Amino acid sequence: MVSAMSMLPFAPLCISRFTKLSDRLWLRVTKEDDVKALVEKFHAEVGQIDILVNNAGIIKRIPMHEMKRAEFQAVIDVDLVAPYIVSSAVLPCR
Repeated sequence: MVSAMSMLPFAPLCISRFTKLSDRLWLRVTKEDDVKALVEKFHAEVGQIDILVNNAGIIKRIPMHEMKRAEFQAVIDVDLVAPYIVSSAVLPCR
């Protein structure tokens, strides 16, 4: 079994049970190509995305003076960069 921690920076993407896609997919929200590919697949199979909830987030419970730069960067990537990537991929004005 895969632990939740080993899946970071993945986030569950829950899709309505009324779609042709599976109910839950795992998406690397920090990987722009992965996000774009899934959004394109969704548009092709289901149609327009009406509601987007950027709900991915991580926290490192490490004192700042003990945190490695890579750990800090992972938090920034998932908490700040990923919502930009996902939102820009979903926006209809692209």
